[in-house]
Amino acid sequence: MKVRADASRGPTPSKPLLVSHTNASLAHPVYTMALEQLAASGRCLHLDIGAGTGENVAYTASFGLQTVALEYDADYARYIPGTVVRGSSVSLPFPSGTYDVVTLIHVLEHVPQYMDTLKEIRRVLRPRGYLILEVPNKWTLQELLNRLYCRLILKGQNRHLGHCNWFTHKRLRRHLNDTGFTIIDHKVWGGPLRGTVSSLIGLALSILFKGLIHHRRCDLQDNERIRVIQRRLSSVYDVLSRVDRAIARRSYRLIEVVGFVCEAI
Repeated sequence: MKVRADASRGPTPSKPLLVSHTNASLAHPVYTMALEQLAASGRCLHLDIGAGTGENVAYTASFGLQTVALEYDADYARYIPGTVVRGSSVSLPFPSGTYDVVTLIHVLEHVPQYMDTLKEIRRVLRPRGYLILEVPNKWTLQELLNRLYCRLILKGQNRHLGHCNWFTHKRLRRHLNDTGFTIIDHKVWGGPLRGTVSSLIGLALSILFKGLIHHRRCDLQDNERIRVIQRRLSSVYDVLSRVDRAIARRSYRLIEVVGFVCEAI
């Protein structure tokens, strides 16, 4: 089912707060090089699975790719530019051998039947087509906290809001090999510290802002104080990023995300 913009809707409402992961993931040099190679060879048919509100669709357009966005959630699909298809990744509504490249950025961890998704992607890809995918690494502290949240807070209800699968570098590589892919490049990004500390910093700042507003103390002096705190925390974040990169180079088990560029065989 294709979803098209409707001018009769009136003013466009705000986007949902729970948006998909943005083009920050696809902008990594490993992924960019693969997209450039495809575009240069004239292989431009692209499927973005779990397109969210369309950030990756807008990014890949800059490479000249002809993108079809697949999104299950109607609330998200209405914001995606271009051609949009409502559907599920476990049963893709496309003929076999349709696409030159499929992108799957931080989607697989949300899909209970993830092996069916990988098999379906292999089916719709042309021979030697590319799959670019990325998932969080199971062993980071951030993901350990996420698993605790899913188990204790969600308790089986609304599990789609959290992650239902957790992958390591080794496990995802094995699944890709089993479903007909060969890995031609991988992304090394982040380490065990940055994501978790970044989340804690964001939480602390949000509590600080809410506290100041609640007590009506958010005057110019407090605003300046907050900016000073943000600058100092930014310096801490930069140091942690450098430490993370050094750790990630030593062990794939500790990288923050697992990302691959694969070729259909």
